[in-house]
Amino acid sequence: MNAILKKLTGSKDTVDYSSVMVVYKTDESTWRGFVVPYDITYEADSKEQVREVLNSMIASYCEALHQYNNPAHLTEVPLSDKDDEKKWSKISWDVFMNLKKSVSKIEQTDYYVEAQLPA
Repeated sequence: MNAILKKLTGSKDTVDYSSVMVVYKTDESTWRGFVVPYDITYEADSKEQVREVLNSMIASYCEALHQYNNPAHLTEVPLSDKDDEKKWSKISWDVFMNLKKSVSKIEQTDYYVEAQLPA
């Protein structure tokens, strides 16, 4: 997670979070979410549904990572969706600055961010 934030923000600082879930409103007025650094994604009609499913997916993904000794190729996966990548590029600096201040949840009108602490 730190390597991805450093690359995107150019900062040498680190944060103590294992992943960041981003849920945002799409141009089609649905809600889409992704998780950095795992490239887990989900899309639905409501922000709450996306958050709920992504939280479940994060728990399952982390459980599998631990079971297989955290293989490096699965712990930092680049975003595969262009819209997700575009959204992340737009908000990553703000997310990083909030995480440095230990603000782990950010609620805006068109997106929601929640960072998870390492298990």
